[in-house]
Amino acid sequence: MNAVCLPEPPLAHARPSLLIVDDDIRLRRLIAWWCEEKQFDVRCAGDGVEAVHLLPAMRIDIVLTDFRMPGMNGLELAAWMRKNRPEAVVGLMSSDPLTWDGSALEEFGLDGWLQKPFTVNALDECLRELLLALPAKAGAMASERNSARGV
Repeated sequence: MNAVCLPEPPLAHARPSLLIVDDDIRLRRLIAWWCEEKQFDVRCAGDGVEAVHLLPAMRIDIVLTDFRMPGMNGLELAAWMRKNRPEAVVGLMSSDPLTWDGSALEEFGLDGWLQKPFTVNALDECLRELLLALPAKAGAMASERNSARGV
């Protein structure tokens, strides 16, 4: 299996934390197993509502969420993340074809996209992109804090 090498996480802690949000328990477990093998600290939620209940008590770097779920869909969760946990990066998984351009992904607070069905190589590539987005997001947040303080 030719999996993409994931970069070293640009984090103060050793393992990047990942929340997988999907209402398909088999897929959620499969992604969790793969990501644990890739040295992620993995947590799971069955839908956006469960994720919102779990997130306040969690250290989280990355959220990988399905788009179509009951209760709160992936775009609604991404909007909640942008407002309440802006330091985390968010990737969206969907079987719907991507018809948006990159600016539309940013508009919804998304840092990555994974088209379902996917291969482990595609999952690795998405995880790599999300890991690489972490320092950019941290830098943007530091700039915003400095601007707010007049620095």
